[in-house]
Amino acid sequence: MRQFFRYLFLALVVLAAPLSASVSEWTMPPLNIDLGGNPLNYGAAQVGTDSAGNSYAIWAEEEGRSVSTAILPFGASAWTGYSDLWVEVSKNEVGLFPQISVAPNGHAIAVWCVGCNPLTECDTPSYITYYSFFNGVNWSTATPIDLASTSSLITYPQVAIAPSGNAIAVWDSANLLESFPVISTYNATSNTWTPSIPLSNKSSHGYTTFPQIAVDAAGNGVAIWQRADASQTTTVVESKASPFAITTSPALVAQGDLSLNTSGLQFYGMVPKIALNSEGNGIAVWDTYRNSAFTPQAKSYINGLWTVHHNLYGTNVSNKNTFPQPAINASGLGVATWFVGNEILAARRNAKGHWTNATEVTSGGTGLEGTLFPQIAMDQQGQAVIVYVGEVTSSTTSYDVVAQISHGKSNRWKSPTQLSAFTGSRALPQVASNSEGDVTAIWTIENGAQAEKSLQLPSSFGIVQSSAIILKPANGQKFRGAVISNTFPMQTECVHTLSWLASSDATIVEYLLYAGKTLIGTFPNNKSSYSFTIRDACCGQSTTYQLIAVNAEGLKSLPSKVVLQ
Repeated sequence: MRQFFRYLFLALVVLAAPLSASVSEWTMPPLNIDLGGNPLNYGAAQVGTDSAGNSYAIWAEEEGRSVSTAILPFGASAWTGYSDLWVEVSKNEVGLFPQISVAPNGHAIAVWCVGCNPLTECDTPSYITYYSFFNGVNWSTATPIDLASTSSLITYPQVAIAPSGNAIAVWDSANLLESFPVISTYNATSNTWTPSIPLSNKSSHGYTTFPQIAVDAAGNGVAIWQRADASQTTTVVESKASPFAITTSPALVAQGDLSLNTSGLQFYGMVPKIALNSEGNGIAVWDTYRNSAFTPQAKSYINGLWTVHHNLYGTNVSNKNTFPQPAINASGLGVATWFVGNEILAARRNAKGHWTNATEVTSGGTGLEGTLFPQIAMDQQGQAVIVYVGEVTSSTTSYDVVAQISHGKSNRWKSPTQLSAFTGSRALPQVASNSEGDVTAIWTIENGAQAEKSLQLPSSFGIVQSSAIILKPANGQKFRGAVISNTFPMQTECVHTLSWLASSDATIVEYLLYAGKTLIGTFPNNKSSYSFTIRDACCGQSTTYQLIAVNAEGLKSLPSKVVLQ
């Protein structure tokens, strides 16, 4: 009877934080990281991104008189956390080639070389590799990695950090007679580096350049470099993997065959690059030069072994370097990009190591007279972003920093997006992505001045800019939850109700609703609003509900969450 029942209705409404943004919406206008007034103001900027979507930039400024960093928090509209990692002590010093590597937890490590300023007289022309570690709050004092590794020539340091904070650095140790790749490992707990050791046999290596390093989730590394023989008639690509030792012979990745070249010169394996995923599998790419032409090639590194090389785009395709760049995700999906003439091209690789045919990403036919310096990044779902420089044909030569996106696992590329337009000399774009698809592109714009080219110094620039995007479909909007408790004499019934509005993303085809990790509902995207009721919910027990939107290509949005109790 009704007089024996007491109804108590308690409603609690929880609004989920907006965790997703629309795909293909770059930050516009681009964010200025720093503006320079000196004609010789900046070296090339580098960027890294952590798992939360925060971005970290590093660059050399004021003719290399300081090495600076800044942070762009996820979703922020301005760079912050500016810090000078190193400032010159005397005008005879210069900081060059800064590099940064960022761990998923937001810790980071930066390396650069400090040495003789090429624009001044030097009493002791030597170079030392410095580092600084970021613990999530502060950067450590700039400190030499290894004073014993001083060199008379520029060292091109590279660094890769593991999730633990441990890192590996490589650089060229060179003098006027020889050069060889050097490696040192960093222990984050003790904040110390091991003494540097050569990666190749100094008695037989000839000349080495462009050492690269990549690490997996456990901190195991693979180093790769280009080596010329003593006669400078051929070059090879070599590599070593953890554990590194002087007595271990390098693995031969690529080797030329002089008999194939009637001209008598064979340059095989130029400017190699390597990408490694969390599982320790990777991709190496390089340019092969023979018979007066360049060909971009690739090899896969699977379970500690190099596969047979693959021509990414025919043979003898260009009279200039194509500068291929690789990327790989944790699932083993890979992608490479390069340029030939006015065209940017790309090829995809599946998890088994098989490559697709090359696809033209864009060409001069889109209004760009020339396209240069493509860089690439990829997320866990296989989405990839290429950024590059395009020259615009007009009465005054100008340039665009351009980005193009490939969603999903296809090698189809969306229309180009202009990130920045400028006059003067070309920019040097870089791009970084985390596994969630948070992407930041960064570039430097030259204001017309040139640095010394004879010493292979980077051009100097006046403006450092960036733009960011989230490679995720936009989720449903205003995801809310309510708890209704119906209290009776013998029991209490709890009912959870959930509601949301349709996504603003026209590509969404359905929504997935989860209670914890259990899928409890699938809803086609055919309405403007949705609601769902869960009866017999556990009263007093916390339940996390997640809403995920899925687009036509199967890509999933970031989850929106509601916690009900």
